[in-house]
Amino acid sequence: MKKRFLIACLSVVVILSNISQIIAAPVGRSNSGREYLAGTQDLSAWSAGLYFMSIDRDVEFFLGSQSMKQDKVMGYVGYDVIPWITAYIVAGSTKTRIGWGGNAQDSDAEIGLGAMFNLLDTEIEDPTLLEDRLRINANIQYTKGSGTYADDVTGIDWYELSGSLTLSLVNDLTGDKFFAPSSIALFIGPAFSKLTSGDIEEEKPFGMTAGLDVFLNEKVSLEAAYTKYDRSTYSFGVNIHF
Repeated sequence: MKKRFLIACLSVVVILSNISQIIAAPVGRSNSGREYLAGTQDLSAWSAGLYFMSIDRDVEFFLGSQSMKQDKVMGYVGYDVIPWITAYIVAGSTKTRIGWGGNAQDSDAEIGLGAMFNLLDTEIEDPTLLEDRLRINANIQYTKGSGTYADDVTGIDWYELSGSLTLSLVNDLTGDKFFAPSSIALFIGPAFSKLTSGDIEEEKPFGMTAGLDVFLNEKVSLEAAYTKYDRSTYSFGVNIHF
């Protein structure tokens, strides 16, 4: 009896030792950032953001001039090819309604590519109205979208080439105890949007855009913009530069 009990105890010890070899890590986890495959220092060229846009413009359809209304929720991931050029991919969900009736009920995917160009950043030697710097930025984007006519049956596809060239007045607030953001920028400039489709054509491809950038710090900013072609477009977004 004692012999059987001893054999059973030895068997349990062997099994537990094998399990511990499977579960236990052979070495401790490193506390040194340089010993990891990826770290925040490797992400400094990357950026990402999320935007909401409400668009209303006139387009030429087979029945004549029609209203084109869109609600977009778009996200992007960008990479600094060189310090002043950021290439990005954009994707999201778009509700589009062309013609009479209420708003679209179904969402369609929208995808595309784009690039942001940081062209000029110069200090103002004798600032007035609190401006510290002038900036010039350009943007170009190409997307594929789709939607339905007012009957909710007729499908419409299009490609859109859009862009802008903006001048910003920047006020740096770093060190100001009355303001939390590090900088605030007001921007304005020309914008364009060209639709390519067998069904619709924009009535006015050129317009103006203006808005506000609030830089919470060097990595996070909030943006609100108003763009006017023939009707009004509003956009709100958040940007993160890692």
